Amino acid sequence: MSYEFNFSEWMLWEKREAEFEYLKFPGVYLISISNVGNKNIVGRKFDHTKKKDWKNVSYIDMTTASLRSRWNQFDNAIKGNKGHSGGNTIYNDFIKHTVLKTREKSQRDFKKYWREVWGNYRIYVCAQPNTEISKEKEVQYYKGLGEIAKCEYDAISCYLDKIGNFEKLYNRLPGSYYKKAWEKP
Repeated sequence: MSYEFNFSEWMLWEKREAEFEYLKFPGVYLISISNVGNKNIVGRKFDHTKKKDWKNVSYIDMTTASLRSRWNQFDNAIKGNKGHSGGNTIYNDFIKHTVLKTREKSQRDFKKYWREVWGNYRIYVCAQPNTEISKEKEVQYYKGLGEIAKCEYDAISCYLDKIGNFEKLYNRLPGSYYKKAWEKP
């Protein structure tokens, strides 16, 4: 299967507002979470044809609103607030169950240790905005929304094609939605 993507270069999560010029547009985005000691991917163009690039991907999502608003929701969720199902999943699975177990801190103390915990990890983001979407022409607007959804599903499909499973990909829905959708009986 042939895929066509034009994702941006990877940028540090905390610098997304300053470094990404298409924040007001909807689109598809990829999140990478890695240990500080791992290779820095900032400034590297995401290449969907390379398995090693897909190995960096921890989460795939889309927004039909602006990337800025969706990323702010994600940011709030990974800090323990609600508002983004994928961010909530990462907070619950990655932070509460993985990191806190290794630190032997209670979950109720999590907010107190949030900066310490995330200090050992880096979050990166890259995106493919749809800059041609316009609310002025209804037909073009809905066609643009369809293109965004197709891009997200193509990205998910390409991830599965390159990696072979969803074991390391966080899901938008709790309970391993992707895995359940593709499990063999």
